[in-house]
Amino acid sequence: TNNSITGDLNFSSARLSFFNHFPALTLTLYDFSLKGAAPFKEDTLISANEVALGINLSSVFSNAIHIDEIYLTKGNIHVLIDTAGHPNYNVYQSSPPSTQSQPDSGSASLKIERIQLEHCNIIYDDQSLPMFIQAKEVNYLGKGDLSKAQFDLYSKIRIGSFDLSYDNTQYILSKQLNGELITKINTNSLDFIFEKNDLKINELPVRLNGAFGFLKNGYKMDFRLSSMESALHAIFGALPPEYAKWAAHMNISGTADVNATLIGQYIAESNTMPDLTFNMKVRN
Repeated sequence: TNNSITGDLNFSSARLSFFNHFPALTLTLYDFSLKGAAPFKEDTLISANEVALGINLSSVFSNAIHIDEIYLTKGNIHVLIDTAGHPNYNVYQSSPPSTQSQPDSGSASLKIERIQLEHCNIIYDDQSLPMFIQAKEVNYLGKGDLSKAQFDLYSKIRIGSFDLSYDNTQYILSKQLNGELITKINTNSLDFIFEKNDLKINELPVRLNGAFGFLKNGYKMDFRLSSMESALHAIFGALPPEYAKWAAHMNISGTADVNATLIGQYIAESNTMPDLTFNMKVRN
């Protein structure tokens, strides 16, 4: 593995078992750590008590082992991007074409169809935007054929505490987040279509649809958020803390429909920003 990545991978011991994630046969690596890519070679990208690789049983007796599941237990994921846009997660390096016609009897291949995170913490620190996201006590289950260029990712997520700040302004602080999502992913164009995103921020149910794509010098966005017939106090409870301090000392009743969109391109060097619209209908 270390021959295929630029980061440094280590673990203390390994165990092959049916019992860790029954009925899957898994190779579990204990005290796992993976360093990031330049310019963050000294920083840890992923660490975990356990990382388990699910093995396709039909491939056990073939020339190549197929790994189709990944489990991360009590882990920390720390994604870093510098001001020039260089990320620490570009650790994979493709090998040169092999001149051998015979398959390597000791080879293994990744065809991931299931990703599961249990009791993990995630930090996303992008200094090029600048944006900072921190999620604590993350439990996530994602299913889909990630080996394809285009695939649907079906996800369930539960986050105990979610923070988001942009340009040193806190927009989300210590919110619980639960959701079921269907995301269409095109790995060739790096486009994401959010077909179904049913989320709950604290007590506020939210539906998010739209698309997100990477440009050479920025991002293209089309986010459409709605929350219908929601309790008014739940809406104020989901506001950024800077705008909701006064609401903590009030009794708020009534219902509301909320619609918001964020559509356009974000290109920092030309100061191009997407358009933001927001409207709310309040009753009683």
